[in-house]
Amino acid sequence: MERLNRAAAVASLFVLVAVWVVASASRPDLNPTASSSSGPTSITNSPKVTARADFYLNSLEEDERAKLWVFFTDKGMADEEERRAALERAERGLTERARERRLRSRPAERIVDEYDIPVYGPYVEAVTAAGGELRSVSRWLNAVSVTVTPRDVDAILDLLFVREIDIVRTYRWREPAVEALEVGEGREGVPSQVAPSLPMYLGPGQVLGPQTFDYGLSSRQIEQINVDGAHEAGYFGSGVLIAMLDTGYERRHKSLRHLDQYGQIIDEWDFIYGDGDTRYNPDTDTLGRTQTDHGTRMLSLIAGFRSAQLIGPAFAADYLLYATEILDPPDHIYEEDNWVTASERADSLGADIISSSLGYQEFDDGPDYTFSDMDGNTALTTIAADIAASRGILVANAMGNVGGFSQDFINAPADADSILTVGGVNVDNTWHDESLTGPTADGRIKPEVVGPYLAWAAETDIYVSSYEDSVDGTAGTSVATALVAGLAALVLEANPTRSAMELREAIMDSVGVAGNDTMGYGIPDAWAAMNYYGAVQVREEEALLDLYPNPFLPGEHQELIIPFRLLHETEISLRIYSISGELVKEFSDGELGGSRKLAGEYVEDEALRWDGTSSSGKTVASGVYFVILSTGYADSVKRLAVVR
Repeated sequence: MERLNRAAAVASLFVLVAVWVVASASRPDLNPTASSSSGPTSITNSPKVTARADFYLNSLEEDERAKLWVFFTDKGMADEEERRAALERAERGLTERARERRLRSRPAERIVDEYDIPVYGPYVEAVTAAGGELRSVSRWLNAVSVTVTPRDVDAILDLLFVREIDIVRTYRWREPAVEALEVGEGREGVPSQVAPSLPMYLGPGQVLGPQTFDYGLSSRQIEQINVDGAHEAGYFGSGVLIAMLDTGYERRHKSLRHLDQYGQIIDEWDFIYGDGDTRYNPDTDTLGRTQTDHGTRMLSLIAGFRSAQLIGPAFAADYLLYATEILDPPDHIYEEDNWVTASERADSLGADIISSSLGYQEFDDGPDYTFSDMDGNTALTTIAADIAASRGILVANAMGNVGGFSQDFINAPADADSILTVGGVNVDNTWHDESLTGPTADGRIKPEVVGPYLAWAAETDIYVSSYEDSVDGTAGTSVATALVAGLAALVLEANPTRSAMELREAIMDSVGVAGNDTMGYGIPDAWAAMNYYGAVQVREEEALLDLYPNPFLPGEHQELIIPFRLLHETEISLRIYSISGELVKEFSDGELGGSRKLAGEYVEDEALRWDGTSSSGKTVASGVYFVILSTGYADSVKRLAVVR
């Protein structure tokens, strides 16, 4: 609780500082030359230019273009009346989902603050008129990112309302090599054992009975954080909105097709190409087919559903998919303005959780951050992550991986004090020695928790046979982060009135171990975290009960008895599929005794019956079959063996 109070105090401090800055500033003159009567300001001696930007700009040719942040002094409000009006407009602009999330974290009278007020439009226009080519606008940072030549920077510096100019940092991080996993060596595709046409997941609210889950190779990573216990209780992430910030997201893999099919992707945006499709487009995407690989794997770890192959913790959640990261093998390249603006978009649409693989280690432009900068207050992405937390978003971010770079200490924004930073562990639950360690520069324990460093995810190599129906080994603290973000969705689903900081506390403290700078507070336990604030209800499902006799012998047994339980009055249907996915039998209204059923248990004389014949009247062959009961609330599946 002490950590919760400290993080909440930091979030409140952000608001107080922002109020003071805006309330104390009056609207300045927009005259671009008003600050100087003796000609343009020199870049090298302007107090508005950071040392990093000065170093970078003076290394460029006159016509070379630089990516810069331009920070403003205020948001263009001349007095308190204009400020109140701006806050009222910001509140009216909240989506219902964003409003509900914020009310879990703050009182109604403070549901919005200065971070929600847009950047003053005339300031943006003045910067572009002075030569800046607009990249993005950040209301959280009260800034714009632009590309500009050193020659044009002088005109921007002469704008009175420009507070500071800094570089837009371009960072690199390196994905670790995949180690040998349980099955095979290195990268090996493992096809599913379930026919592709079998409807094993039918969308949000249409969830399989928990007794049917077969996690396949993903069982180890699921069991390592006790997500299977949460699934057995009927929690799958329903109603939770997760924002993914990564490279891009293909959904052709069979474990991911349900996301588009059932409308679980609420929004997607490619911040690299500036369009609304995060999949690879060979006609417009110049970065190559592998650009989407990492994001696809991370999405499959959280949201995948393919029985007997790959099931993620939160396959029933909704998703915001944002491409913010360029894949330049072996490195990942991040431009920090993409991360900031993607987080702001997620906030606007009501995201409950942000899952990010971001870990800044080495920079393409300007000097690197030092360890002393990892204090929770310096890096822009760190500041943005804490602002997201102050909006009520639980930010899960990778701790970062050792190797490939000279700086093997904690990265930004992993040093943020109000987020959930995730390190990695081996399959035996010991710390993985390629997972970066804490502490932060100001002495805080990092990471907060650790998760599986090694896991099975969707195959993304198009040259692997049947890659759309195969899994592949993947590794890194980004893997652990994706799985822990999915776990967090289950905790929120079970505790829908809890704030992001309370969810963070539950995930950290339910483990019950003292913190350190390798393992943090330990490996989170989904079921324990869900019950941290009190016992949660184990959900009953509309479900088939045990079929009998099973195995069913048509020549020896007269009928298969199909008992079931309904929690609501509803329409039902009953279908039987072969192992190949062929529909063998669909029961008619007469065979169902009427498709409309009252709530209750239908056993013994009230159970449904099947004589072992197909819809054409022929006795079915020996083999494995799936019996699927569909209602207006859920779908339940039972496996049946037929022996002739």
